[in-house]
Amino acid sequence: MLLVVIAVAVEQETQAQEFTRWLAYRQYSREQKRKLIDGFFISDARLEIASEARAAGITTDELGKWLQKSSRDDIKSMPCLGLFREVLRQKHLNPGTSWEANDLIDMMYLTCASGYADYVVGERSLVSQIKPALRRLGRPINVYSSLRDLISALGGSEG
Repeated sequence: MLLVVIAVAVEQETQAQEFTRWLAYRQYSREQKRKLIDGFFISDARLEIASEARAAGITTDELGKWLQKSSRDDIKSMPCLGLFREVLRQKHLNPGTSWEANDLIDMMYLTCASGYADYVVGERSLVSQIKPALRRLGRPINVYSSLRDLISALGGSEG
């Protein structure tokens, strides 16, 4: 089972890297690239979206309308997925991004934690990507790259 999980993670990272490279060579505006990234994001989550829509009794027509008209704003407001998508956009828009084998998994867990927890301490590189995403979304900064930084932000001493 662990080998299957590792193989899937490696495949996803490879797809992400290929998409980032492809996007880097396109002469599209930043907004056009963001829309393409949103499509990549929705495509990746399509099975989960379809399953949840079905469970909620949403018709394919209703789902199609939501995807076309409301999904961008609705996803933005979601604590975890909104932040995950924003970090994903940021990484894909940077042509120098080099995707590592655990990046997507780390992004999912840390953006989920940041979306729901009061404070999160995580790996420095990913925290540095999440902070600007939180700012763009108008959310409070609640991620820190060390316990020392969190304690300092809380106004406490390291005692």
